[in-house]
This record gives sequence, structure tokens and C-alpha cells, in this order.
Amino acid sequence: MSMPQPDFQIVEDIRRSVISSDTLLSLIDEELGKLGLHGSRILINRIHEHMATRIGREKCAAPIRLPMTNAEVAEFKEKIMPYGKYANWKMGEIDLNYLEWLADSSKETCETLWRYLNNPTIKQLRNIELETG
Repeated sequence: MSMPQPDFQIVEDIRRSVISSDTLLSLIDEELGKLGLHGSRILINRIHEHMATRIGREKCAAPIRLPMTNAEVAEFKEKIMPYGKYANWKMGEIDLNYLEWLADSSKETCETLWRYLNNPTIKQLRNIELETG
């Protein structure tokens, strides 16, 4: 099954100032609704990469960190940490404080870790850990 492709003609229209930023946001929102979660993530990342290329990475905000779905969390928890203090541990067994520190300090794993940490179930666990010290 092929995923619907977003209409990138809007980029050319924007360059020619044919449409306003409000119209652009409405069009993006409409495309996100058509693509579903996976397609939306791809589109958001493509938009971010395009903006980073056009205006420079240092001026472009970090990409949106969409939380993992529960299915993605279950899969992520089974992955093995390849290095560091918790090398060879399953990701789901590692202290969430350590994962948060790692997400802030490692460019390679940052986005995946933040998506994991932003999952609602994991956020609840994080809050419990913070409360109990």
C-alpha cells in the first residue's frame, strides 16, 4: 500500500508570494490529516530539513519531538543500549534520568530518546521517579 504524497506545489506558490503564511499552515494541517501518524512525521521532518537548509541549521528550531506510540515504546524498551554506563542493558531497564541526560547530550540518539520520553506512559513513570527521588 503506498502512502499519499504531500502536495509540494505550495512551496513554489509561497516563493512567488501567492499564498499567505496562514494559508500555508492550513494546507500543512490538511496534508497532515491525510497522511496519518507515520506520514505526518515524514512530512514534518522534510519541512524541518528544508527550512534548516534554506535559513541555516543554527537559526532553525529543533524538530518537533512527537512522542512514540505505545507500540513503538514496547519495541524501544527491548532494544539494547550499545554503549555507556548501561551498555548491554535493555532500554526499558535503564534509569529514565540517565536516558534524559543522554538525550540532551548525544546527537545520534537524541530524537529517538526524546520521542520515547515524551510518550504519555513513560512521562507518567518519569513523574513518579521524580516524586519518589
